[in-house]
Amino acid sequence: MKEFKNIVNEKTWFGKHLGFDQNHRYLSNGFVMLPNDFLKTNLLTTCEKIVFICLLSFAYKGDTCFPSLVTLRDMTGLSKPTLIKCIKILGDKDFLKVEKILGGNNTYILNLTNLNNIIS
Repeated sequence: MKEFKNIVNEKTWFGKHLGFDQNHRYLSNGFVMLPNDFLKTNLLTTCEKIVFICLLSFAYKGDTCFPSLVTLRDMTGLSKPTLIKCIKILGDKDFLKVEKILGGNNTYILNLTNLNNIIS
């Protein structure tokens, strides 16, 4: 079985296993695919899971993304203080690392190895 971090960007894997051809709108517009164990884990709260999933949706070229807090707030429906708290907790739990950019969007480096450990 492939490690989760190795299949995140493999469109052919998604298409083959989900029955989509390479040009299907879900493949071209993007989607997030997660193991059920991620949803079932007690290591994260519901809010933390939602934030991680939203960050993962932006990391389509690897494990790094840089959405603004406004974008994440709009996607999650969480208040800014709750969103910031969830991001800090995800960092404390080693699900991501935040590189703060003065005057710009933070860069989030997702720890997909840690995600793989949950589903192992």
